[in-house]
Amino acid sequence: MSYYPSVGLSLISGGLLTLYSIGLSVVLPAQATPLEAQTVQFEQRTESVPLSLAITDVVQLVVENNTEVKNAYLDRIAQRQDLAVAEDKFNPNLTPRILLNARRGSTGPIITQSEGLDIGASLNTQLPIGTEITLDWRTVRRLERQFASTTPLDQRALNHQVELQLRQPLLRRSGVAVNQASVERARLTNRVQILQVKSTLIDRVTDSILRYRTLFQRQQQLEIAQLTLANSRRRLEVTEALIEAGKLPPVERIQGAADVANQELSVLNAKNALDEARLDLLNLLELDQDLAIAAQAPTLQDQPILEAEQLVSIALENNPTYLQAQLTQKIANYTLIEAADDRRWDLDLEADYNFQPSNLVETRSDLTLGLTLSKTWGDLQPEQRFQQSQVNVTKAENTLGQIYSSLNIDLNNLIREIQLTWKEVQQSRSRTQLVAEQLAAEEEKLSLGLDNTSLTDIINFQNQLAQAQQNELGVLIEYLNALTQLDQSLGITLEKWNLNLEIE
Repeated sequence: MSYYPSVGLSLISGGLLTLYSIGLSVVLPAQATPLEAQTVQFEQRTESVPLSLAITDVVQLVVENNTEVKNAYLDRIAQRQDLAVAEDKFNPNLTPRILLNARRGSTGPIITQSEGLDIGASLNTQLPIGTEITLDWRTVRRLERQFASTTPLDQRALNHQVELQLRQPLLRRSGVAVNQASVERARLTNRVQILQVKSTLIDRVTDSILRYRTLFQRQQQLEIAQLTLANSRRRLEVTEALIEAGKLPPVERIQGAADVANQELSVLNAKNALDEARLDLLNLLELDQDLAIAAQAPTLQDQPILEAEQLVSIALENNPTYLQAQLTQKIANYTLIEAADDRRWDLDLEADYNFQPSNLVETRSDLTLGLTLSKTWGDLQPEQRFQQSQVNVTKAENTLGQIYSSLNIDLNNLIREIQLTWKEVQQSRSRTQLVAEQLAAEEEKLSLGLDNTSLTDIINFQNQLAQAQQNELGVLIEYLNALTQLDQSLGITLEKWNLNLEIE
C-alpha cells in the first residue's frame, strides 16, 4: 500500500563547489542533470573498510536479530496455545481407565484369593447453551477362589454399568451469549496479541530506519567538516604565500591559524558523533560493536500527494494502536456479560440415568430428576466484578475516542511537517548554491589581490557554506523521517518494506 513514490537523496560534487564543499543538494527532477546526480561517497579514514549497508539491509537485520522482535514471536507460541485451549471448551473430553487388582486373605482355615479387571471410560462435554453432559461406562470382571479344603471353590462375576448425567442451567451460566463469551474474548485477545507483535515490528523497523538516516547524516557532517578543514588549511597556505609576497599583512596569519584550529575541533566532534550513531544502530541490530558500517545515500523524488481524509481512512484500517483499542472495547463488553451473569441465581435442572444390565437374572435401571436452586449470600465479589466491568467498558470507549482524536491530530501534523520540510529542502538547496557562488566570487577577488576582500571574509563565507550544507542535510533527514513516521502512524510500515511476516 503506497500513497507516495519512493524516496531518496542525490548529492552533487563538482563544478563550482569542488574546492569549498561537498555540494550537498537535493535533486529536483526538473533541474537535475546526470553530471549533478553523482553521489558523494563517505570517505572512510580508518584502516578497515566499512561495510556498506543499504536501508533494506538494515530493515531485514532488525527483523532477524533484534531480541524484542524474537521474544514477540516466542510469545506467540504460548499465545496460540491459549487460544486453542479456549476454543476447546465445547469439544468432548474422553478419559479411559483400566484397573487390575489382586487380593489374597485368610479367615481361619479359609484362604481367599481374588483377581479383578475394571475397564471403563468417561465422556464429558459442554454445549454452547450451557448443558453439561457426562457419560460413564464401566465393566468389572472378578474371579474369587476360596481354599477351605483340598477342592477350591471358584466364583466368577461380570458386571456392566452405564451412567448418564445431564445438568442444564436455567438462570446463571445459561444461554449461548454467556457461554460463548469466554471463547470470543480469547479470540479477540489473540487478535490483540497479533497486533502487539505487528506494533513491535513496526516500531523496531521505524527505529532502525531513523537510526540509519542519523548514521548517514553523521557521515555527511564529517565529510563537510573534513572538507572545510582542508579548505581552511589550503587557505592558510595561500595566505602565508601572499604574506611572504608582501600582498597581505602578517596579522592575517593569526586569523587563518585560528580558523584551522576551530575546524580541527569540528572534525573531532563530527567523528565522535559518527561513532555514536554507528554504535546506536549496531546496538539495535545486535551486531558486533566493532563492525565498521556505512550508510548509503537515499534518493529524493517528487513530492507526495497527501490527502488527509484518505490517510485517516488508511490509518483506521491499519494502525495497530487504534485496532487494539477497538478490540479491547469488545473484550470489555464480553467481560461485562459474564460479570452480569455471575450476579444471578443458580437454577439447574439435573438428570441422572443409571443402567446396569446383568447376565444373571435381572437388569437394573434408575432415573433421577431434580431442580437445584442456590445463591451465595455475603460474597461481594460478583458485584465488585460487575461494577469494575462496567467501568472498564466506559474506559475502553473513552480510550478509543481519545486514540481516534490523537490519530487525526498526528496525521494532520505529519502532513503539515512533510509539506513544510519539502519546501525547506528546496529552499536550503538554493541557499547552499548561493553561498557557494558567493564564496567562489570572494575567492576569485582575493586571488586577484583586490583590496575589498580579506581572509576574514573568505573564512566567514566558508563557515556560512558549511552551515548551509548542514542545514540542507538536516531538513532533508527531517523530511525523510517525517515520511517514515507517517508510515508508522498509518500502520503500513511492514507493507511499505515488503515484510510479509507470519504473525498468526
